[in-house]
Amino acid sequence: MSMGFVAIGGMAGFVAALVALLAFDASWGLVLLLWGGGGPVGASAAILALLLRGLAGPEPADRQRSPRLPA
Repeated sequence: MSMGFVAIGGMAGFVAALVALLAFDASWGLVLLLWGGGGPVGASAAILALLLRGLAGPEPADRQRSPRLPA
């Protein structure tokens, strides 16, 4: 019975980490992964999502620039 809960929790961690890494930011995905204890399934999701983000190319220029302070 407990293995079913582990499997459901692992899949939830997998989905949460994958969505966060792909849609939002890598740091959010890693926070979810560490906070939720995704285990090997969540870790696999994080690695896969990071690889997919790397294949997608660089971020748009407006996200790369840091905001400038007024002079």
